[in-house]
Amino acid sequence: MAVPDYQSLRRPLLAIASDGKEHGFSELADALAPQFKLTDADRKERRRRLGLKSGRAVRSLRNAVNTKGS
Repeated sequence: MAVPDYQSLRRPLLAIASDGKEHGFSELADALAPQFKLTDADRKERRRRLGLKSGRAVRSLRNAVNTKGS
């Protein structure tokens, strides 16, 4: 399956974040992957494209959580 886009990830991500606890990127990815039927290969490709080492993925997640509206 193709890796979901930002809008598709947003609602499930907010549902996880709604518990008020801090969640690491890996924990979020592990929780979201089954919902979108992502394979390990899909997840590796997404990490590669996001440039996880550069921090872009973390900024993207922060933006998803902090954006107002639906």
